[in-house]
Amino acid sequence: MDAGRTGSKAVRCFVFFRSPFFPIRGPALPSAGIFFGFCIPHLDRRRPWPSQSGGKERSDWQSRIALGLTLNGALSYGCAMKFAKSLLLPALALLFAGCMGYRTGSTLPESIQTVSLSIVNETDEPSIEVQVMRSLRAELQQDGRLEVRSQSDADAVLSVKLTRYTLTPLAYDRERGTLAREYRLTLTASVVLYDAKTGSVILESPILTGDSEFPYADDLTTAKLGALPAAADDLARKVVSTTVTAW
Repeated sequence: MDAGRTGSKAVRCFVFFRSPFFPIRGPALPSAGIFFGFCIPHLDRRRPWPSQSGGKERSDWQSRIALGLTLNGALSYGCAMKFAKSLLLPALALLFAGCMGYRTGSTLPESIQTVSLSIVNETDEPSIEVQVMRSLRAELQQDGRLEVRSQSDADAVLSVKLTRYTLTPLAYDRERGTLAREYRLTLTASVVLYDAKTGSVILESPILTGDSEFPYADDLTTAKLGALPAAADDLARKVVSTTVTAW
């Protein structure tokens, strides 16, 4: 190693090579960067070590090892980036190929831009479909991805069947244990979206629920009517989310 220090333009070359992806076990130098570190023209013979090393000096060959390690890091990074790009680009190509014919942020085909609403009340509670229709229209308008039209002008039909209307006691009066003080109102529905022209089913969900909680009042009928809009709004949010599901 001392013989290599003669002459400021001397070129030293120590052939140590290791691929960043195929490590060599044993005392070999860390990687290909060391090889290039020793093949450049002669550096200054002595450079100070970092301050944490106590102000010692490092020799020229030690400087070359440090430079080689730096080059090794750059080579490893470059190889890793090329490897990542070789995997990323085909994956993106497959992803965009699968998205052709669909709108961004929606699982619906591009041809489905408008929808008509059909709500059928199959429960024993009268007139609840009116509030559900109102809530569903408002939710679709707020979402903005489907425009509500009449069935003759719509691309698809969203059919909602209200199958259950349930009151569940949540809390009871301490003095009168059989008297409920708080209830939960639950609306259960099945949803089908089908093409208005062909009648083919685009998507369906057999069970969706919307609920709200309310305290007992002297008139339970009035209390139920007051809780219905919140339950209908909750059901409408779930119907719209299911119909046009974001990625």
